[in-house]
Amino acid sequence: GTAHDYADKTPPLSPRYDRPVGDLGYTGLELICGLGDDTSLSFISDFFSLGAILFELVTLNPVSSYIYRDAWNLAQHMVNTPATTRRIIYDGVVSSFAERWRLPNIHDFPTAVPTVIRDRLNRLYQSLARVDYRSRLTDFDEVFRDLEVCGRLLQREQAYRRWLALKKQRQAARATKRTIRASGLEIGE
Repeated sequence: GTAHDYADKTPPLSPRYDRPVGDLGYTGLELICGLGDDTSLSFISDFFSLGAILFELVTLNPVSSYIYRDAWNLAQHMVNTPATTRRIIYDGVVSSFAERWRLPNIHDFPTAVPTVIRDRLNRLYQSLARVDYRSRLTDFDEVFRDLEVCGRLLQREQAYRRWLALKKQRQAARATKRTIRASGLEIGE
């Protein structure tokens, strides 16, 4: 990225660098298409990056390989468009591209993520990684709430599994006692 300490008098890198920063596999399409001069879009693109990382953490697959197969043609066209009209043109076509590039579903991948949070993680990653930046989730509080809910659901799931294991142990112990009594032997003989 182009993190910058504003107390430092050195000019930031971003005005001198005309390409998207970071790994393109985690960069929003709007930056790949040359709209990075708008700092609000850079902020929104960071949410795409978060969604792409979340998807890869859960599925061990990069989301960019599913949605950016044809994006490079659009990016080449957009970068060659004059900067003054680039955003207007991009905003006019991005929704049709978003419909064509459906985000993959986490459920379609083998994963160790417990079922209890899979739907929530799928919704969260998809709302963060939307191809059309105008409909992308950009509220940190909402993201943190969803992640906190996932953590709490996992804790409850673990407690439930421990209770279930203890219940099975008790049932097995009772069944053993019944078998011993039925055979005519008493415990302690």
